[in-house]
Formats: sequence, C-alpha cells, structure tokens
Amino acid sequence: MKILMVSPIVGEAFGQERVMRDSARLLEADGHQVFFLGERALGSPPPKTLLVNGLSTLNRFTPPAKVRQIENDVLDFAAATQPDVVHFMEQLDPRILNAVSNRYPAVLTAHTVAPTCPASGRVTATGACQAKSGWSCLVGHKSQACLSHFKNDFYRAHAIYEYQRKRLATKRLNFVLANSRYTEQLLRHDGWAASRVRFVPNPVFVPREMRRERSQHPLLVTTSRLHPLKGIGTLLDALAELKDQRWQLWICGDGPERKRLEEKSAAYALNDRVRFLGQVAYDKAGEIVAKATVLLQPNVGPETFGLSVAEASSRGIPVLTSNVPALNEIIVDGVNGFLCPPGDRSMLRERLLRVLQTPGLQRLFAENGPRLMRERFSPAAHLEATLSVYRQCTDVLADAA
Repeated sequence: MKILMVSPIVGEAFGQERVMRDSARLLEADGHQVFFLGERALGSPPPKTLLVNGLSTLNRFTPPAKVRQIENDVLDFAAATQPDVVHFMEQLDPRILNAVSNRYPAVLTAHTVAPTCPASGRVTATGACQAKSGWSCLVGHKSQACLSHFKNDFYRAHAIYEYQRKRLATKRLNFVLANSRYTEQLLRHDGWAASRVRFVPNPVFVPREMRRERSQHPLLVTTSRLHPLKGIGTLLDALAELKDQRWQLWICGDGPERKRLEEKSAAYALNDRVRFLGQVAYDKAGEIVAKATVLLQPNVGPETFGLSVAEASSRGIPVLTSNVPALNEIIVDGVNGFLCPPGDRSMLRERLLRVLQTPGLQRLFAENGPRLMRERFSPAAHLEATLSVYRQCTDVLADAA
C-alpha cells in the first residue's frame, strides 16, 4: 500500500509531526511505501518528501495564481506517487482538501480540537467546553470569552466562517481519526457521524533499557508550549511555596507566555532555581526528561492526547498532571502519577511534595508507567488500527469501481 502523509511540518519535530514520523516508520517496516508532503522541514526531511511553499498558509486572500500553483504542485506530486490513501495531519485550506479528496481516498487525524472549535482550544472560564461549535460560538463568547484572541466581532465572525469552510471540506474525507477517546467523543458530540470517526491510539515506544541519569538535586521538568492552556503559571505559584525544599525546574518550550512567566519567576525570587530553556530539539528534550525526578504538565484545559506525558511515563518518570481530557487517559491517579484539579496550586504543591519525599512512590510510578503505556498505546495497536482505516478507504473505492 502507498500512503501520502501531509503535514505543514515534516522531519524530527514534536507532537503531531513526531506521531506522523513514528507511524510512517511502522508502516514502512510492515512493507508499505510512505511519501511526505509539507511546507517546511525540521532537521533532515525524510526521503520521498516534497515541500510546497505556502501550503499551510494558504487563505482566502492568497492571489489566485498562487492558489493554482500550490494546488498543481500538490496534485502533481500525488499523481507521481499514486497513493492508495492520503493522510492529512492537519486541516489545510478547503481548496486543498477538496482537490485531494475528489481524486483519492483521504483521512484526517484530529491531533488537536481544531475540527470542533473555531478557537482551537475548547476551554471556557468553567472548564472544558461542552457546546457544539458553529455560529453559536459568537454567543458563547459573550459569557466565556473563548474567542478573545480575535480583536473584535468582525474577526471572530470571519474566523467562524473559515472554520465552517474547513469543517465542510473535512466532512467530505473518508474518515476522521481520533487519537484519544476524548477526541472521539468530542467529534461525535459535535455532530460528526459515528460511522466516519475512528479511534486510532498514538504509538508510544517503551525503551528496552531504562537508563536513568539522576541529577544531584530533584529535577522537575515540563515540556510544552508556553501558552495559558498549559498552566505553567500555576506551577510557579505552587513552587513559590516550596522554597524550603531542594529542587530545580527546567522548562522546555517557548510561546506567548514566556515573558510573563519569566517575570513571575523573578517576582517569586525563583530565578536561581527555574531555567527557561526555550525550544529544545526532540532528542535533547528526551535526554532532559530522562534525568527528571518528576515531569509536570499542570494544564488548565483539555488536550487531545499528551505525547510528552505518555513518553515520560514510558521512561518510568513519575508524572503530575491535571485531571482533564485526555491526560486522564494516560495517567491513572496513584498508579503511574497523580492527577490534580486544573488550576489548583495547593493540590499540585501537596502532591509534588509527597512524590519528592517518598522514594517508594517514585519507584511505584516508575514500575507502572512503562507497563501502562505498553497496554494502552502499543505501536502494534496503532499500526493495526491505522491499516484497518486505510483498508476501509480502499474497500470503498473498490466497491465504487
């Protein structure tokens, strides 16, 4: 079988790009051919890759000549590779989705909540959003301020209009793949037909050897984009009340919250114990996590998965995170880590102190983490579920012929 995988970024990256590369390697090891289409590469792009300038930034204001050029580049590459299935890792402009899906079986993996939320967050003032998306989001914004990053109602309306266009084009694909049960339920709740949604768990690789390089002092690590959703401010609030304990915090990641978080760290006089490392390459981040005493991800909103949490647990690292979807599908409270109420710095502080002061608890979490990751997110299960979807796509095509 030949598969064309499409993502704005290809190469050695994080999140959905990493899942795409891992999935491709599993497919290739099983005898399938995989081609890649993107806009830019991080590190060395994989073989059989085409990069198309403007692929992921295409919008309604792009000049028509540029639109035609991008469409032609995409379709020419598809014609040259003749894929059995085109697998999108992100919702691109509707014209690209339509041009491809009119010619080839196509699927999308919902790596984020973007297919069900114009704000791409699913976060409200009271927790995870349970409303159906659409023009009603303008009304919901009045009470929840969920579209506040758009500067006025005109831009909010335009964002919802563009969201609806992408949604319509995405519904023409054969299937939408959910990487967690939360995503699966969210898609169905938001009006996606159950027959078009498939659960395909992300692959998590458990190292054969658990080599741990312990740091001299307890090392706390967080690896995430510095965005309000990630709750790093709550973590700093909790650590400000643990100055009598020995610990260092390394923050891997960058984003719009960095300046505010650095200022908060300085205000708490934590600069000698908190290091902002910025964006770190995947392999380097793995080396840092391997040294961690605890990985922390104190989200205040939901995630569709949580790859950094799953990979840390697979390495035997105790994890403290929030009891929000879908992080609570990865961490079982008291088994391979602790789940805390989102935004609750007191509980986060208490649970962290308990882990730091209880070596037996660290050992328990370290033993259970790899076992749970093998059971729930095995690469073999990912490959089987992925191929099942691809076969259903080609079966539909065969029946139509």
